[in-house]
Amino acid sequence: MERDILGSVIEIEEEIKSRLEAERKKAEEWLGKIKKDTEEEAGRQEDSLQEAFQAALETERENAGKRASEILDHAKARAERLENLHDEILRGIISKYIIRILPGESDDSPDVEG
Repeated sequence: MERDILGSVIEIEEEIKSRLEAERKKAEEWLGKIKKDTEEEAGRQEDSLQEAFQAALETERENAGKRASEILDHAKARAERLENLHDEILRGIISKYIIRILPGESDDSPDVEG
């Protein structure tokens, strides 16, 4: 009888070991699948972020190009207007501001002596 009980205990232990090993294998397979799925999702997210970054970069390049073109057009137009000013207009403008530049009676501050 004692041998039957001992045999039953050993048999149950073997069954428990077998089930534990089967559960360990299932857990490893499950973890492997989760790891693979996670890596794939991370790759998809990285690709998506890279595409979004490239699109944003391209948009900003286009915007910068447009803005540079606008600034250049504005500068060209201003240069053209200045180029087309007649000498009489320029003399009038210079006369208006030359008084502020040259020292003289109209200057309220004392002259600096050196």
